[in-house]
Amino acid sequence: SSGEAALLQQARATNPDPDIRRKINDEFTQLAERDSSFVDRLVFWQKAEDPGLAVDPAKEAQRLRENAATGKPPTAGTVPTIKRKERGPLEGLF
Repeated sequence: SSGEAALLQQARATNPDPDIRRKINDEFTQLAERDSSFVDRLVFWQKAEDPGLAVDPAKEAQRLRENAATGKPPTAGTVPTIKRKERGPLEGLF
C-alpha cells in the first residue's frame, strides 16, 4: 500500500542489502565459535590424564629378581601395573 511504501521510504529500507542473510550468518557463526571456545576453556580447564598403564616399581623389581634367580629371561611373566582410580564426573571441578 502507499502507507507501507512511505514507511519503508522514511526508514530508508527500500533498497535492502541482497547479501544480508550471509552477513548475519557469518557474524552469528563467529560469535557462536568465540562463545564455544570460552565455555570449553571454562569446562575443560584441567589437562586430561595420559592414557596407558603405570608399572608398579616395587613389584616389577621383585619379578625381575625372581626371574634372574630362577634363570628365566627378564621378559618372562606379566608386568605388574597400578590400576588408576575411577574419577567421578564432577571430581576436580571444585
